[in-house]
Amino acid sequence: MNRLTSFLLMALLLFGMSCNPAGHSGKEYSAMKCDVSALPDAQAFIADIVISRMEERIPPSGGAATFKVKFLIDPSLDGERAEINVRRGKAEIRGARFRSLVAGTGEMLRAISYGEQTFRLPDTVLIFAPAKPFREVYFGRHFDNWYHRAPAERMLRYIDDMALWGMNAVHTILNYPAVDAAHATDADKAAFAAVSKAMASRVRDLDMDLTVSGGGNVAPADMPAKFRATLNTDWRRGGNEWCVCPEIPGAMDYLLNVKKDHISQLTGHPISGIEFWPYDEGGCGCPLCSPWGGKGYVKLIERYRHLFDEASPGCLKLVSTWCFDDADWELFYEFLRNQDWVDYIVVDSHGDFPKYPLEHPLPEGVRVITFPEISMWGRYPWGSFGAIATPARFERLFRQSEAVSSGCQLYSEGLFEDLNKFVVNGLYKNPLLHADDLLREYARYEFPGCNEEDFVAFIHTLEDTHETYVEGSENDYFVKSYIVNGPAGELARRGKICADNLALAKKIEADMIPSMRDSWRWRVLKLRAVIDDQLYSTRQLHNAILDDAYRELVGIYCAEEQMKGVARGYGGHTCPPILDEYRNEENN
Repeated sequence: MNRLTSFLLMALLLFGMSCNPAGHSGKEYSAMKCDVSALPDAQAFIADIVISRMEERIPPSGGAATFKVKFLIDPSLDGERAEINVRRGKAEIRGARFRSLVAGTGEMLRAISYGEQTFRLPDTVLIFAPAKPFREVYFGRHFDNWYHRAPAERMLRYIDDMALWGMNAVHTILNYPAVDAAHATDADKAAFAAVSKAMASRVRDLDMDLTVSGGGNVAPADMPAKFRATLNTDWRRGGNEWCVCPEIPGAMDYLLNVKKDHISQLTGHPISGIEFWPYDEGGCGCPLCSPWGGKGYVKLIERYRHLFDEASPGCLKLVSTWCFDDADWELFYEFLRNQDWVDYIVVDSHGDFPKYPLEHPLPEGVRVITFPEISMWGRYPWGSFGAIATPARFERLFRQSEAVSSGCQLYSEGLFEDLNKFVVNGLYKNPLLHADDLLREYARYEFPGCNEEDFVAFIHTLEDTHETYVEGSENDYFVKSYIVNGPAGELARRGKICADNLALAKKIEADMIPSMRDSWRWRVLKLRAVIDDQLYSTRQLHNAILDDAYRELVGIYCAEEQMKGVARGYGGHTCPPILDEYRNEENN
C-alpha cells in the first residue's frame, strides 16, 4: 500500500467517524479509570486531564460500569500518529510520542456519546494522523485581553484543550507586553511572569513546541529619536512610530543590543523556536530599506538569527511575510534561494490568501504555514458582543492555500473565537473534512444532546450576520456603524433572523445535557444570540438585558482591568461596551 493510498484510507476513516460517531449503542458507563503505569511519572497527569473532562460532563455517581483506558508510548508509530482501540469497555491509546498520545485521547473523548448520567463508547478503532505537520496557536497576550489577564489554572486548562485537539505548538510572549508597560503595576508584572512560567512549563510537559517573537525593527518607546524609521505609507501594515531604521549609523548596533536584552529575559524557558515579523509594528520606507520585506527586513533578521542560534542552538525559525506586496515578494524570493536556515515562512494578508506564492513557484525546500486571522474580523471591538464564529470564511481561506501549506499558526485574541480555532485546526488535521463536519463534532462534544443540524444552522446565522461595518466606519462600535446607520432593508432582514436564531439557541440549550448549559463555550455563543437580537430590535447599545449580557462576558473574558482601561480612554479591543459601574468608578 503506497503512502497516498494509506493517507486516503485513514482520512476516510476519520471522515466517517466524524459523520457517524461511535456511541449511539452499546453498554453504558458512569466513570472512567485511567492506567498510566506505562508512562513516566511526569506524563501521568494525562489521567487528570481525562477525568476532569469526563466529570465536567458526567457527574461521578458510580451507578454504572467503569470504562478503562490504558496509555502507552509506541515509538514504532510514524510521526505524530496515535491509534485508539476500543473493545469491551476498555480502550488502549498508543501514541508515537506524548503529544500524539494526548491528541489521540482527544479523539477518544470526542467519539463518546454523553448522557446526563452515563456515557457510551462501543468497540471501534480511531486514528490520529494529521495531514499537515505544523499546527500552532498564537496567544496574543496584550491590551488586557483574556490571555493577558487570565489566571494560570484557566490558561493551563486551555492549553490542554489545544493539545487534545491535536495542536502541536504554541506561540506567545513571555515578557510583559511593551504596549501595556506604561499602565502596569509591579503586581501586574509579577502575575504575568508567573503565568508565563506556568504556560511555558505546561507546553513543555505536553510535548508541544513553544515559539516566541524573534522581533523586527520595533524599539522601546524611549528609543533615540535619531534612529527613527521612515513611516509606512500603506495603512494595512500598521504604524511604525517606534521603529528603527537599521541603515542609520549606529542603529543596527542599537537594535542588536535591544535583541540581546530580549533574549536574556527568555533564559530558563523551554523555547523551541522563534518568529520574525515584518510589519504591524515594523518596517521602514527609506530608500536603503525599501521594499522592507525583501531588503531591510531580511538584512536585519540575518543578524538576529545568529543571536538566537548562540542562545538556543537549533531552534526552529519562522519568518513572517505578513502583508508583503509584490515588490517585497520578488526580493524575498531571492533571499530564500540563498539561505538554508528558514524552517517556515508565515504567509497571510488581511483578506484572501496572497496570490504571489500561489502564482510563483516557491524556492526549493521552502515550507509555508498560514496565519488565519480568527479574531479581528468584521466586528469591533472583537468579541464585544459574544462569539465570533465564521467557519465558512476559514474553510474558503484553507482551500485557497491547501496545496502549498504545511500547517497554520492561528492568531487569537481571546476565547470568543474558540469555535474558529477548532474548525481551522480540524481542516489542517484532515483536509477531507468540511467546516460543517467539524461544527457537528464540536457540538457533540461540547454540547452533548443537542441536535447537530440545529447547531450547524445556528452557526450559519451567526456568520451571516457577522460582518457589520459600513464604509468608513472601521473603528466605530457595532451599533453606531451598522445597527443605526445600515441599510433599512438589510437591518429588517437581520432583525428577523436574529430573533429566530435566539429561539433556536434556546432550543439547543434545552436539548443539551444540563451539565454543559453553563459552560463558557456555550455562554459566549448564546450571549451572541441574545445581544444580536437586542441590538437589532432596540437599536440601542445599552439596556438592562444587554448590560447583563455584557457583565457576563466581562467575567468570562477576565476583562475587569480592560473595562477600567476603557473608562480611562485606553484599550478596550476585546471587551464589551463600557458599563456604567466602570465609568462611575473612574469618575469617583
